[in-house]
Amino acid sequence: MTSDLTFLVVSDTHVHIQSGDPDWDCSWNRMLNTQGDEILSVFVEDANAIGPDFVVHCGDLTNVSDEASYRTACKILSDLKCPLYFVPATTTLIFRAVAAWLANGLAIVHP
Repeated sequence: MTSDLTFLVVSDTHVHIQSGDPDWDCSWNRMLNTQGDEILSVFVEDANAIGPDFVVHCGDLTNVSDEASYRTACKILSDLKCPLYFVPATTTLIFRAVAAWLANGLAIVHP
């Protein structure tokens, strides 16, 4: 007997809370700068409608790894109705503070 397993993979959502600092607002991609949180919200709605067994986020959850952006992304992802597994990527790993934020419960991993 076999059972079907369904999962979704998402990456590079680059949620970004505007800092007001032009050096950090990464003008190279204005859509992600201004709509990353909306795009991630739509993904969560679509994922919930599909009903996968789990979701994997393959990194670059935020654009510049600031705490406000992580908090926003984690709040959005907390609406998923399935387990979420997170794989860190470059924008997660290049900032030391991110490790502390993840250790303090900003990472979302559903039971």
